[in-house]
Amino acid sequence: MIEISFSILSRSALTGASFTGPRQLRHQIDRFIEAYPQTAMPCARTKQTVCRVYPSKRYADIRQ
Repeated sequence: MIEISFSILSRSALTGASFTGPRQLRHQIDRFIEAYPQTAMPCARTKQTVCRVYPSKRYADIRQ
């Protein structure tokens, strides 16, 4: 989830921007956080079961 959040921040607020100091960068990030919808929810998993698939032990089994 954190990678997705940083990706959204990067694409929305930081792409093409130029900052002369850390205060400007922090101000831009704070503005983005204020404007971004606070109702965002993490994705829910919908898969009920996980089927394990084990790798073939022989090359001949893969070719079939």
